[in-house]
Amino acid sequence: MRALRSRGFTIALVGLAAWLLLAAGQPALAASKDAQIDALVRVSGLDRQVQQIPALIQQQLQQRLASDKSKLPKETQAVMGRAMVEAYDPDSMLKAIRRHIDDQYDEAKAAKALEWLMGALGRRLTELEVAGATPEGANGLRAFAQSLQSTPVKQERIQLMVRLDDATGVTQQTVQMVLAMFDGVMRGLMAADPVEKRPSAQQMDQIKAQIQERVAGPLRNQTIVTFLYNYRDVSQEDMERAIAFYQSEAGQWYQSTTAEGLMKAMAEGGERFGRSVEDDLKHQPKRS
Repeated sequence: MRALRSRGFTIALVGLAAWLLLAAGQPALAASKDAQIDALVRVSGLDRQVQQIPALIQQQLQQRLASDKSKLPKETQAVMGRAMVEAYDPDSMLKAIRRHIDDQYDEAKAAKALEWLMGALGRRLTELEVAGATPEGANGLRAFAQSLQSTPVKQERIQLMVRLDDATGVTQQTVQMVLAMFDGVMRGLMAADPVEKRPSAQQMDQIKAQIQERVAGPLRNQTIVTFLYNYRDVSQEDMERAIAFYQSEAGQWYQSTTAEGLMKAMAEGGERFGRSVEDDLKHQPKRS
């Protein structure tokens, strides 16, 4: 699990989850159900962020294969690489996300969420989040994190960002994304092993519980530091307004629906990955 302890991977996950749950675009105000769903997908950044997921999972797979003492044959690794690309196809994932939003659709809440996200403050927060996701922003975040030892932030400001994390659920959803990526990678790896060598469902649950325990604290800290950096120039009053939105029924509906849709899409991708690897390996000639 060295990959999950990687600081770079942690930062990437926090940035991805924060964008998914907080980002706001500027679509035209939607009236129909389909138009509102399309707008929410754009507003949440899901249409762009799912493009990053295959690369993140591929990174996990490659790191896992590199640390695997059994060393799978090159042919098997090639099969897994091809299956990964097909299983986590962004178009398929977006269809799954849209289906979930459609199942959970609430016209009034969707309209209120879009109104907030397209408002002046919502757009400003988005600009700050986008800036924080650039290479320059990542460098700035690292420098900011290092400076906290000599110039600590006031406790009141830290608690404000803790409340924002509680309201948005960014850390919680990031942990779930870590577990979803682990599931996806393991489905492919287990499909390449004989059935008798695969871990049981109970063993998998134990491993995931250990991962969750290990990453939850560091991810929480990274989320808070990221918030402190991204929103360092946003007033207390405006941050309170943002928290109020995410604590509202519309805000809770928006964040839970989009995040749950993403988790379902990733779960479906993991299932496709495992099936594809298993099917492809069945048709490969036996090694002598």
